[in-house]
Amino acid sequence: RSVMVGAGGLCAVLGAELVGFPGAGPLACITASFVGCVCWKMQGWSSHNPVSTVFGKVWLVLQPMLFGLIGAEIDLKELRLETISSGLAVIFGALVIRVICCCFVLLGGNLNMKEMLFVNLAWLPKATVQAALAPDALDMVRRDGNPTQVDIDRGEQILTIAVLSILVTAPLGSIGITLGGPRLLSTNGAITEGEEKSKEADKETATERV
Repeated sequence: RSVMVGAGGLCAVLGAELVGFPGAGPLACITASFVGCVCWKMQGWSSHNPVSTVFGKVWLVLQPMLFGLIGAEIDLKELRLETISSGLAVIFGALVIRVICCCFVLLGGNLNMKEMLFVNLAWLPKATVQAALAPDALDMVRRDGNPTQVDIDRGEQILTIAVLSILVTAPLGSIGITLGGPRLLSTNGAITEGEEKSKEADKETATERV
């Protein structure tokens, strides 16, 4: 299964390049892995399975290469303050909208405010997808026979904002999870509620017997 997922992802990336849709390759890899994980769970596997273990070890080798190649695409001498400031504004604006939407989604659950806050912190990091898809726009422009400077600038802006999103959200999420986990998550409340429900059920049973 590991070979099938890996070979299928490689074929998807190379095949998408050949047919002229380079951005479809990484998306196909993510979709195939997601569908495979869902199907394997239906067959009795958990999230921690041999396939995830294999790709976890492979990721330890490929992760530095991926982020290193993305960082090498950015020329610090050509970075403009306008691009950085507008990129940060877009990132933080998107994070605010994401937090609001996350809170609305979690309102129907049984989570308290601290747990909802931790979910928002855990969803802050953005890195892998951005690193995989960020260079595609600039690569497509460079493949064009006669690219304009405007298109090149836009491709570089997309790449810069993607890298900024990684540099901003990944540390924030990691720090938030590390520091917020012990303070925001607790099993005491869940145990107490369960004990109270059990006691209430016992009382009702005793009353019925009487």
